[in-house]
Formats: sequence, C-alpha cells, structure tokens
Amino acid sequence: MLLSLIIPTHKRAFEVEMLLKSISKQNFPKENLEILLISNLKDFSLRNRLPQWRKQFLKFKYKEVGLKGVNKARNMGIRFARGDILYFLDDDCVLFDKNHLHNLMEAHKNHPDVVGIGGPYKSQNILLGGDKFYHENTSSWICKFVQLDNKTSQLLGGNASYKRSVFDRGFYFNPYIIFGGSEESFNNSIKDLGLLFDKNLWVYHRPKVKGFVFIKKSFQQGRGSFKNRFQFKTLDFLKEEWAFLHGNHTSYYSLLYQFFFKMGYFWEYSSSRKKGFLFKTIRFIFILLKSRWYFFRQKVLLPLIGKLIVPIFGKLIVPIFYKSLWVYGKLIVPIFYKSLWVYGKLIVPIFYKSPPMKVYYFSRYQYYKRIKPIFKKKNIKKSSFIIKK
Repeated sequence: MLLSLIIPTHKRAFEVEMLLKSISKQNFPKENLEILLISNLKDFSLRNRLPQWRKQFLKFKYKEVGLKGVNKARNMGIRFARGDILYFLDDDCVLFDKNHLHNLMEAHKNHPDVVGIGGPYKSQNILLGGDKFYHENTSSWICKFVQLDNKTSQLLGGNASYKRSVFDRGFYFNPYIIFGGSEESFNNSIKDLGLLFDKNLWVYHRPKVKGFVFIKKSFQQGRGSFKNRFQFKTLDFLKEEWAFLHGNHTSYYSLLYQFFFKMGYFWEYSSSRKKGFLFKTIRFIFILLKSRWYFFRQKVLLPLIGKLIVPIFGKLIVPIFYKSLWVYGKLIVPIFYKSLWVYGKLIVPIFYKSPPMKVYYFSRYQYYKRIKPIFKKKNIKKSSFIIKK
C-alpha cells in the first residue's frame, strides 16, 4: 500500500526541514512513501532546499497554491496524491517513534471498517505561556469526542490519516476556512463512516504562539468555528455562551483566548451576509453589545436584584404593606360600614319619602291596577272573534 504524506505549510522552512528529517529516519520502505509539500504562497527558502529533499525521498512533490488557507493546501495535496492512505501532518510536527508510519499503516489494515485514523499531540519540550495553553486546549478539545472504544467524531488536522475512498466519494476540506478549526466540518461530514483515535500514534507538536501570534490564532479559530456551524444558520453559540468572558479561567492566556475567540466568532457572524464593510462593522458592534447585555443581565442585574432589591422588599415594603392592611381593617372598613348604616338609616328613607318618588310609585300602582287589565281584556275578545269566524 502506498502512503501519501501531505504537509501544508506557509513560510516555515525550518520547521519543514525538521519534520522531513524525522520522516527520513522512519523504518518504512521509501518506495511506498510519497511526500507532497504544499505551500500556500511562494517561498524561496523552500525552493532553495528542494534539491536536497528530492535526493532524500524517491517520491517527492512540491506544489504552490497561490492563496492562503490550510484547507486549500490540503485539497491540492489530495488532488495530486496517488496513495491508498493519505496522511496529513502539520509543518510544526515531528515524528519521534521510528515505527510511526509503519504502525499507522498497520492500524488501517487492522481496522478496515473505519475511514480515518489519527492520534494526539505531545510536547517535546517544557512549554510555557501561550504555547502551553494552546497545547493543553487542543488536547482537551479532542478528548471531548473520544469514546470508550476509541471511536471518535473528530481528529486533529495535523495528525490525521484517511483512506483514499473517502475523497473518491467527493468529500473535501472546506476551502473557505482559512485557519482555525479547519478540519472540524470535514470530520463531521464523514464521522458516520467511522473515525478512530489511537493514542499510540502521537507526534511531537511544537507550537509557536506567543504575543500577537496567539491573539491572531485565537481570533482565526473563532472565525473558523462559526464557518463550521454556518450551515445551521443560527447563533446558538451566542445564546448558550451569553457571557462574553465566562468560566473558570486558570490563566491570563485562557482569558485572552476566550476574548479574541469570541471576537472572531462575532466578526465572522456579522460578515456572513454579503454587505459593505460599514454594515459589517455596525452589525458586529450590535452583536457585541447584545452579548454584553446577556453578560450584564446574568452577572450584574440578577445578583443585584437578589442581594439588594429582594431584602429591601422584605424588610420595608412588605411590613409597610401589612401595616396598611391593618389600617384598612381598623379604620377604612369600619368607616365604610358606618357609611352603610348612614345610607340605610338616613339616605334611603329620605329618598323614598321624597315627593317625586311618591308620585312615581302612585302612578305605577295606578297603571298596573287600572290600565293594563283593560288591554288584556281587549286581546281576549279579539282572539275569540277570530275563532268564531
């Protein structure tokens, strides 16, 4: 079986050289190994080292996409690859175990029912600051999807291999995701075909995400996270994670990551509708303020009501209300009943004894006693006449 190793890169000649050195030390037949180095843009430092690398490997290809985007480079590698297994490695990784590629191929032979097999990252040196947080965050992210039988719905994009049959069916990486969660939507589309996470297939990962690079990467991952969920056309992320800054942040880097990750997510959401830059900016500010309102309501307003307004209501308003009820029962109600007594003893007799009321009742009595019976007798005679006829 031919193994095609696809390495996307972008201006990292030194890292690529370290990776290719580790590959050259593998206990794997060189005639069964194909290497495709795919650069996003023109890189003369890579071009200068191509003759050296072509001597080391029998099957070595170098291509340039001309555009930024790790998925664009991966898709180009898929197009030119000829292997039965396509193995994607990030350029900042190193293979430490000399039998790594051999174990990878054996895993595919032993599990013909799965289409993708990947492994974790390990740190070669003691990581600090942003590098440490990024490595720990990546490890915790992938562990959320791994099941007890090592089946998973996600693989790390920098250490994942797939059978050629997957791409023959028409599955490809989303080219619109430049950076950040670039492999997530692809793995979601093929997870029903079977993905396996093998902890023994680990590689050394050497992230360099310090300073502005850390901020940029966090922002890009937020943008990629929205693009992976854009097909649902919803903002559940905003509704579920209402707090712009939330959770138990263990370090300054975790706080910084959450901030710029969500900034990237909101910016991509505001840019999802094809309008001008001004409209995107206004929409972004509106979403930002809306998220701030969620945060203010849950973190400030509701605790304020619980700690201030409720005690004030219980200590002042409720007692005053009950005292007002006492006043109502002791003063208002008796006065009301006394007014009824006055009404029944004084107002009603005076009203009925008034001359207009006497005239009204006398005329009513005369009507029912003398006039109405006459009309009744006439109606009886008329009906009897009709019957005789």
